Amino acid sequence: MLRALIRALKFTAILIMFLEFVLHCLHPITLFVASTVFLAVVFGLVVLSVFRVNQ
Repeated sequence: MLRALIRALKFTAILIMFLEFVLHCLHPITLFVASTVFLAVVFGLVVLSVFRVNQ
């Protein structure tokens, strides 16, 4: 379970870095909104996967 969580976190970090690189040229407010939404979605997915593993 811990190994899967670490893998998910590594994948999330790579996605966040890619997203910030792509959105760096855009408006800062757009970057803030996009990163907030993205983090909320990723957090929800991680919680769901951990909950599914625990069952």
